Amino acid sequence: MEMGYEMEGDSKVTFSCEYNEETLKSYPFRFRLCLTYELDGPELRMTYLVTNADDKDMYYHLGAHPGFMCPLEEGEKFSDYVLKFPYAETCDSPVYDLENFQFDPVNTKRYLDNSDTVKLDYSLFDIDALVFPYLKSKSVKLMNPATGKGVEMDYTDFSTIAFWTPAKVQAPFLCLEPWNGAAIFADEDNEFIHKRDIQAITPGESRTYGLTIRLLV
Repeated sequence: MEMGYEMEGDSKVTFSCEYNEETLKSYPFRFRLCLTYELDGPELRMTYLVTNADDKDMYYHLGAHPGFMCPLEEGEKFSDYVLKFPYAETCDSPVYDLENFQFDPVNTKRYLDNSDTVKLDYSLFDIDALVFPYLKSKSVKLMNPATGKGVEMDYTDFSTIAFWTPAKVQAPFLCLEPWNGAAIFADEDNEFIHKRDIQAITPGESRTYGLTIRLLV
């Protein structure tokens, strides 16, 4: 759906949308959503404001899908880059079932085993995204360790961080995706309110989610 926008000076803009008769046909809640981008030197701050404009509890998922050039410099390779976390982590990523379009919580792959680093290779994404739920780390760097250049994302308000680039294409970018909620898991029922990491707010309530993207130069 189309979003309206309002500029606030040269470095800040807010996009917004809300429910209408068409959205109510597929998402039966009256909502308002605002997304503010604010540029401050090497940082881009993104703030989501979700408001329940209904007379009942509202349930939703929220996530972002920003993509970044990788590699950044001519002469570099995708495999020169790493994902670097502030803490050593052990995490199993659920495999996405491309035939049934759902995550399989039983079929998992371990990309972090008491480690703070994932070395990138296009083959990691042959089975779609890497999904890391519930890490201690609430930030991640996409960087070339030889140069220190890249980007860092802080995602404190999100439970999961995922990474995606198109399978078997060798596209020159990688998406860093903070999620609260995800696509269907094979062990879930058909009730939306039972989905993993479902968000809920009461009538008239608003909730804010923030993330920050920082250049590493």
